[in-house]
Amino acid sequence: KFLLGPVVAIDEGCAQTDRKPGPRQAAVQTQPNRSDGPDPSIPVIPFLGGGKAASGTSKPRKIGRLFTREAPEAAPPQTPPEPPPPAVDESRAVEDAELELKVLDCLTDEILITCASAKQTDIDALLHVIEEGISRPAKSQIQVSAKHSNFSLVCIRKMYVLCSRGSSEQDVRNHVARCALPSFLKRCHHVICTFSEESQYTPLGDRHGDRPKMEELICILEVLATMTLSPDVVDSILPANEPMTAYVRLMRDRPDVARRGKERTHLLFLYDALCSLITCRESRIRDMVRDVMQLAGADLGFSLPGILVGAPCGDRG
Repeated sequence: KFLLGPVVAIDEGCAQTDRKPGPRQAAVQTQPNRSDGPDPSIPVIPFLGGGKAASGTSKPRKIGRLFTREAPEAAPPQTPPEPPPPAVDESRAVEDAELELKVLDCLTDEILITCASAKQTDIDALLHVIEEGISRPAKSQIQVSAKHSNFSLVCIRKMYVLCSRGSSEQDVRNHVARCALPSFLKRCHHVICTFSEESQYTPLGDRHGDRPKMEELICILEVLATMTLSPDVVDSILPANEPMTAYVRLMRDRPDVARRGKERTHLLFLYDALCSLITCRESRIRDMVRDVMQLAGADLGFSLPGILVGAPCGDRG
C-alpha cells in the first residue's frame, strides 16, 4: 500500500504508564498530526497511469494493466475469384475463328498490297493490328478444334509473308516490307530471349503455359529458316558504320547469294539470340537452332565441306 501522509504510530504502553517515552516514541509524538496535512518533507508518490498526485483526502484509484494486448490486425479483403469464361458453342467458336482469319487474309493479301496512296500512319496502324495478333495471350484466343491453327501463329506467318514480298522494285509491297521488318525482328528477338531465360531456371514442362510458348518459338524458328529478304529491304535497317555492315557486304559478294537475289541477313541480326538457345533442354529446339545457324554460315561461306576435318559431324566414330 502507498502511504498518503506521515505514519503516526501510537505506543499504547507509553500512554498507560508514567515512564518517559523512549527516543523512538518521542520522535513519533513530535510528528504532526494526520489532520494537519501531509508533511512536505516526505515525497508523495503519484499513482501510475497519469493523472494528478493524490492528496490526503483523495481516494486511492486502482492501477490498470501496465501492458495491454494490441488488437489483431484485420485480415486483408480477399479478391473474389474471376468468373469462368462463358461457355461457347463449338460451331460458334469455329465461325468466329474463321471470320478472324478471313479478316486477316483480307488485310495482308488485299489491303496492304494496294495502299500505295495511303499515309504512312495508316500503313503503320494496319501493321500494328497484325503485331497485336502475335502478342495476343493464349487465354484470350478462341478455343477451337485442332484443325484450326492458333491465331497468333497465323499472324507470325503473315508477317513473314509481308517481309518476304519486298523486291528491288520501288512499289507498295517493297514499302510495306520495309515497314514490317523491324517490328517482326524485334518480336522474334523478344520471344527467343524470353524462352531462353525461362528455360535456364525451370525445366521444360513445369511452367504454366509452357506449351504455347514452345509452339510460338518453333513457329518463329521455322519462319526464320524459310525467309529470304530483298537487299533493298535490309538496307532500310542496316546501320551505316558498324561491323554488321561489313558482314552483310561479305555475304552479298558470294556468287550463290548474288545469283539467288535474296539473302538471309535477318539471321545475322538475331545471331546472339539464337546462340542462347544452343543449351536448351528441348532436343527439338536445339536441332532447329542448329539448322538455322548452318543456313547463316552457308551464306557467309563457313560451311565448306571438309574445311576442318574432312568429314561431317555425323560420320565421326
